[in-house]
Amino acid sequence: MSFRSLILASVLVLFYSASFSQAQERRDFAVAQELTINEKQVRDGDIISSLPQGFVLTKKTYDQAMIGVVSERPAVAFRTTGVSPAQKKYLVVSSGTTGVNVSTINGPIKKGDIITSSTIPGVGMRSSKSGFIVGTALEDYKDSNTNNIKKINVLLSLRPVGVP
Repeated sequence: MSFRSLILASVLVLFYSASFSQAQERRDFAVAQELTINEKQVRDGDIISSLPQGFVLTKKTYDQAMIGVVSERPAVAFRTTGVSPAQKKYLVVSSGTTGVNVSTINGPIKKGDIITSSTIPGVGMRSSKSGFIVGTALEDYKDSNTNNIKKINVLLSLRPVGVP
Protein backbone atom coordinates (compact mmCIF):
# COMPACT_ATOMS: atom_id res chain seq x y z
CA MET A 1 0.00 0.00 0.00
CA SER A 2 1.42 3.36 -0.99
CA PHE A 3 1.72 6.32 1.39
CA ARG A 4 -1.02 8.19 -0.53
CA SER A 5 -3.39 5.22 -0.26
CA LEU A 6 -2.72 5.01 3.48
CA ILE A 7 -3.48 8.72 3.93
CA LEU A 8 -6.66 8.43 1.84
CA ALA A 9 -7.82 5.40 3.83
CA SER A 10 -7.15 7.26 7.11
CA VAL A 11 -9.14 10.31 5.96
CA LEU A 12 -12.06 8.09 4.90
CA VAL A 13 -12.07 6.32 8.28
CA LEU A 14 -12.06 9.66 10.13
CA PHE A 15 -14.85 11.01 7.90
CA TYR A 16 -16.97 7.88 8.42
CA SER A 17 -16.39 7.97 12.20
CA ALA A 18 -17.41 11.65 12.42
CA SER A 19 -20.52 11.05 10.32
CA PHE A 20 -21.53 8.05 12.45
CA SER A 21 -21.09 9.89 15.74
CA GLN A 22 -23.24 12.80 14.50
CA ALA A 23 -26.01 10.39 13.49
CA GLN A 24 -26.22 8.89 16.99
CA GLU A 25 -28.73 10.19 19.52
CA ARG A 26 -27.94 13.44 21.28
CA ARG A 27 -26.92 13.06 24.91
CA ASP A 28 -27.43 15.78 27.44
CA PHE A 29 -24.40 16.87 29.45
CA ALA A 30 -26.25 16.56 32.73
CA VAL A 31 -26.86 14.37 35.77
CA ALA A 32 -30.47 13.28 36.33
CA GLN A 33 -32.50 11.98 39.22
CA GLU A 34 -35.61 9.88 38.81
CA LEU A 35 -38.87 11.53 39.96
CA THR A 36 -42.58 10.74 39.89
CA ILE A 37 -44.34 13.56 38.02
CA ASN A 38 -48.07 13.98 38.62
CA GLU A 39 -49.11 14.74 35.04
CA LYS A 40 -50.82 12.74 32.28
CA GLN A 41 -48.42 13.85 29.55
CA VAL A 42 -44.75 14.64 30.17
CA ARG A 43 -42.30 15.25 27.31
CA ASP A 44 -38.54 15.26 27.02
CA GLY A 45 -37.54 18.92 27.59
CA ASP A 46 -40.48 19.88 29.83
CA ILE A 47 -39.77 22.16 32.82
CA ILE A 48 -40.77 20.68 36.20
CA SER A 49 -41.82 22.41 39.44
CA SER A 50 -42.07 21.06 42.98
CA LEU A 51 -45.38 21.91 44.65
CA PRO A 52 -47.07 20.61 47.83
CA GLN A 53 -49.07 18.15 45.67
CA GLY A 54 -45.84 16.78 44.11
CA PHE A 55 -43.77 17.29 40.98
CA VAL A 56 -45.72 18.90 38.10
CA LEU A 57 -45.18 20.77 34.82
CA THR A 58 -44.55 24.49 35.34
CA LYS A 59 -47.66 26.51 34.57
CA LYS A 60 -46.77 30.11 35.45
CA THR A 61 -44.16 32.63 34.41
CA TYR A 62 -40.97 33.03 36.47
CA ASP A 63 -42.04 30.05 38.62
CA GLN A 64 -39.95 30.00 41.82
CA ALA A 65 -40.84 26.31 42.32
CA MET A 66 -38.89 25.16 39.20
CA ILE A 67 -36.53 22.29 40.00
CA GLY A 68 -35.36 21.01 36.62
CA VAL A 69 -36.06 19.68 33.12
CA VAL A 70 -37.09 16.21 31.92
CA SER A 71 -34.25 14.50 30.04
CA GLU A 72 -34.52 11.18 28.23
CA ARG A 73 -30.75 11.01 27.59
CA PRO A 74 -28.72 12.37 30.52
CA ALA A 75 -25.02 11.58 30.76
CA VAL A 76 -25.60 10.06 34.24
CA ALA A 77 -28.88 8.98 35.89
CA PHE A 78 -29.69 8.09 39.49
CA ARG A 79 -32.69 5.77 39.69
CA THR A 80 -34.77 4.81 42.71
CA THR A 81 -35.61 1.25 43.69
CA GLY A 82 -38.47 -0.30 45.61
CA VAL A 83 -41.11 1.95 44.05
CA SER A 84 -44.40 0.66 42.68
CA PRO A 85 -44.12 -0.04 38.92
CA ALA A 86 -47.51 1.67 38.53
CA GLN A 87 -45.83 5.01 39.29
CA LYS A 88 -44.45 6.62 36.12
CA LYS A 89 -40.91 7.89 36.69
CA TYR A 90 -39.01 10.50 34.68
CA LEU A 91 -35.37 11.56 34.66
CA VAL A 92 -35.01 15.23 35.66
CA VAL A 93 -31.83 17.33 35.43
CA SER A 94 -31.20 20.55 37.33
CA SER A 95 -27.75 21.50 36.09
CA GLY A 96 -25.68 20.97 32.97
CA THR A 97 -26.74 21.32 29.34
CA THR A 98 -30.02 19.87 28.11
CA GLY A 99 -32.82 20.44 25.61
CA VAL A 100 -35.66 22.64 26.92
CA ASN A 101 -39.04 23.04 25.23
CA VAL A 102 -39.55 26.73 24.44
CA SER A 103 -42.02 29.06 22.75
CA THR A 104 -41.65 32.57 21.36
CA ILE A 105 -44.60 33.69 23.53
CA ASN A 106 -42.32 36.42 24.96
CA GLY A 107 -40.44 37.16 21.74
CA PRO A 108 -37.74 35.42 19.67
CA ILE A 109 -34.93 33.70 21.56
CA LYS A 110 -31.30 34.46 20.77
CA LYS A 111 -28.23 32.59 21.91
CA GLY A 112 -27.31 34.03 25.32
CA ASP A 113 -30.90 35.00 26.27
CA ILE A 114 -32.13 34.01 29.70
CA ILE A 115 -34.92 31.40 29.68
CA THR A 116 -37.71 31.18 32.25
CA SER A 117 -41.02 29.32 32.57
CA SER A 118 -44.18 30.40 30.74
CA THR A 119 -47.92 29.90 31.10
CA ILE A 120 -47.72 27.00 28.62
CA PRO A 121 -47.36 23.86 30.81
CA GLY A 122 -43.73 22.68 30.90
CA VAL A 123 -42.57 25.20 28.28
CA GLY A 124 -40.01 27.98 28.64
CA MET A 125 -39.77 31.45 27.11
CA ARG A 126 -37.32 34.35 26.83
CA SER A 127 -37.06 36.24 30.12
CA SER A 128 -37.60 39.99 29.94
CA LYS A 129 -37.71 41.01 33.60
CA SER A 130 -36.31 40.08 37.00
CA GLY A 131 -37.41 36.72 38.35
CA PHE A 132 -36.62 33.02 38.58
CA ILE A 133 -34.95 31.46 35.51
CA VAL A 134 -34.15 28.03 34.07
CA GLY A 135 -30.85 28.98 32.40
CA THR A 136 -29.21 30.48 29.30
CA ALA A 137 -30.14 29.69 25.68
CA LEU A 138 -27.30 28.14 23.68
CA GLU A 139 -29.05 28.61 20.34
CA ASP A 140 -31.55 30.86 18.57
CA TYR A 141 -35.27 30.20 18.05
CA LYS A 142 -37.49 32.46 15.98
CA ASP A 143 -41.10 31.61 15.07
CA SER A 144 -44.02 33.98 14.47
CA ASN A 145 -46.47 31.31 15.72
CA THR A 146 -46.20 31.42 19.53
CA ASN A 147 -48.10 28.11 19.77
CA ASN A 148 -45.19 26.25 18.15
CA ILE A 149 -42.86 24.56 20.61
CA LYS A 150 -39.22 23.71 19.86
CA LYS A 151 -36.54 22.10 21.99
CA ILE A 152 -33.35 24.17 22.18
CA ASN A 153 -30.17 23.56 24.14
CA VAL A 154 -30.00 25.47 27.42
CA LEU A 155 -27.24 25.73 30.01
CA LEU A 156 -29.27 25.12 33.17
CA SER A 157 -28.82 27.44 36.13
CA LEU A 158 -32.06 27.58 38.13
CA ARG A 159 -31.94 30.77 40.17
CA PRO A 160 -33.39 34.25 40.60
CA VAL A 161 -31.90 37.04 38.47
CA GLY A 162 -32.27 40.78 38.21
CA VAL A 163 -32.65 42.23 34.73
CA PRO A 164 -31.57 45.89 34.39
